[in-house]
Amino acid sequence: MINLVNQKTQAYRGCHSINRCVNRLETQRCVWVVDEMPVVQVSVWAGITEENKRKIVEGITKVLEGLGIPREAVTVIIYETPKSNWATGGELHSEKFRNR
Repeated sequence: MINLVNQKTQAYRGCHSINRCVNRLETQRCVWVVDEMPVVQVSVWAGITEENKRKIVEGITKVLEGLGIPREAVTVIIYETPKSNWATGGELHSEKFRNR
């Protein structure tokens, strides 16, 4: 399951970190943009590998970059849920997908 949520945030251009950006803000060398930025929430069964998490995050980020959203503005949150806490059609996934 993937949820896309908009969040008010501060995106920045031309800076390498928020701390540097805050310091540069006084000298107006940094451009701050306040806009709606995406937060993508992904729910998966518990136990997904770190490698697969990286693939999910990179894939989602690339799709949103293709829509013109800066890479730095994309937030992805992965929620791992045990099969015993997830059900479809009135049946727990721990029973429905016992062999997976």
